[in-house]
Amino acid sequence: MTTSPSGPDAWTLFAAAEGTGRAQEAVRLGFGMWSGWWPWPWAWLGGFRQAVRCPPPSKPQPGRTAEPGWRAGAAAPLPPTPTTWGSSTPPAAACWPGWATGWTTTRLTGAEGEEENPDSNGQVVVYDSVRDGDSDIFWQPVGGGPEHRLALPGAQRNPNISGHVVAFESFETDSGGPNWDLMLYDLASDTVYRLTRAVADETLNDVWLAADGLVRVADTAQDGPDANVDAVSFELPAADTTPPALRLPADITSQATGASQATVTYTATATDLMDGPVPVSCAPASGSAFPAGTTVVNCSATDAHNNTATGSFTVSVVYGWGFFPPVDNLPTVNTVKAGSAIPVKFRLSGNQGLNIFKSGSPASASYTCSGTAPTDAIEQTGTASASGLSYDATTNQYTYVWKTDKAWAGSCRALVVKLADNTTKTANFQFTK
Repeated sequence: MTTSPSGPDAWTLFAAAEGTGRAQEAVRLGFGMWSGWWPWPWAWLGGFRQAVRCPPPSKPQPGRTAEPGWRAGAAAPLPPTPTTWGSSTPPAAACWPGWATGWTTTRLTGAEGEEENPDSNGQVVVYDSVRDGDSDIFWQPVGGGPEHRLALPGAQRNPNISGHVVAFESFETDSGGPNWDLMLYDLASDTVYRLTRAVADETLNDVWLAADGLVRVADTAQDGPDANVDAVSFELPAADTTPPALRLPADITSQATGASQATVTYTATATDLMDGPVPVSCAPASGSAFPAGTTVVNCSATDAHNNTATGSFTVSVVYGWGFFPPVDNLPTVNTVKAGSAIPVKFRLSGNQGLNIFKSGSPASASYTCSGTAPTDAIEQTGTASASGLSYDATTNQYTYVWKTDKAWAGSCRALVVKLADNTTKTANFQFTK
């Protein structure tokens, strides 16, 4: 058993009881005077019913270690035979100076507020502090570091930490009258739990976290003039490792309304088993202008315990399409004289600008002519020397002048138009001399 009596001449006592089957049994500890004004530690050894008084070693000075020979477990000479009750042989007693050396002190707080009631689990120091009129719970690493604050309504005080849980007193006004109740904060999950709700004031005395997650709290309840001790057991919920469930729309296809884009809205939701509905973040956001083609929308939702769910869907913006005379749509085969300039007219549901073709488009590809497909002659051709694209706002039509090759006479070719919306449009032609 050890003790550190107050005052500049304090010493530490170690006493070992032998032969009793109860090793190191020190039932009571007191202090007396031996000679002069040196304080003397006494040990009441219950196994032998005797008092042992240790002799005074030389007092070490600050910054020096104790003299050789005065160390833990070392035999020490006894003063005159101590008073003995009973006939048992007196036990050996070891005494050594308790002058502490090598201590370091770290100031963790400054002028931020009035800090009180610190407690530590060996890694974290918790304390309460009044700042800007609010009393809250704070914590930081034992060696100093970032300070954290648990800001709750009302006043919080007297924290006690065990493992990763902090119990504390919270002043309540909604439980029948103003009073102090007990709360618990889990540092690991960033979750606050209420332990009590009573009319009586409750004073926190101790908290202990078992390896299986069971929390035991001891407190004093002031029931009127009577004070009683209560023990509260609380089982921490299982760690939440399940991410929210995302509900995303199916892939969306929308028609371009102008400038090769469309404004698309959608709904994405998420529900968590512990937290209920949680917000969803998506990019691009609902209501954005999506360009022609296919865009991947990425979404995520995170619950209160930092479990994140992710998902995605696509938004495809396409042009409204249709060939107009003089070109016929499939399956009709358009017959035309090779070398002609054919005005290929079509609509894209509005003015989408002139940057509507994929690179290398339009193009033509030969195919084997079929004698069974319906045919229709091109009624209108031009004499342009090169191909080109234009838009007529009056008719809301595009015209692509396709300059054909005289060498194509007697063959069949398909005009392949690849658009910026990743779609491909085709018209078939049979060329004559």
